[in-house]
Amino acid sequence: MAEEEANRGPPPSPNFNPVDRETRKRFIKERFEHARQWNILQWEFFHKTAEYELCVKLHNADFEWVGAAFFDYLVDFASWAGYIEDRKLDHDQFCWPWARDMQPKLEDESGGRSQTFKAWLEAGGISAPTS
Repeated sequence: MAEEEANRGPPPSPNFNPVDRETRKRFIKERFEHARQWNILQWEFFHKTAEYELCVKLHNADFEWVGAAFFDYLVDFASWAGYIEDRKLDHDQFCWPWARDMQPKLEDESGGRSQTFKAWLEAGGISAPTS
């Protein structure tokens, strides 16, 4: 088993700006694949659950919009936490690799506003601001 792990090489490096959504998503998949723990259906379940729960929390806190970078980052963070918990993975080995101060700010619109949150609001009959 240890020899097999050594043949795989080191796990992917988290040394990049985690605000980069595509690179972060690729890292997450590669990290779990490297440990032979990737299950796309399970990940998608946790991702959809995290999206819904974050939308509810933001709505209950009276937010009308949030930045897409903030929203997507928190969804990935919550998905990661649920995924490792459900798969009973070691929390030290699979800790979220980025410090809290690397998290995008709620009002950061550099990636636009969250269209997922906007669509959720509108599906509930709540008009979301357009700008």
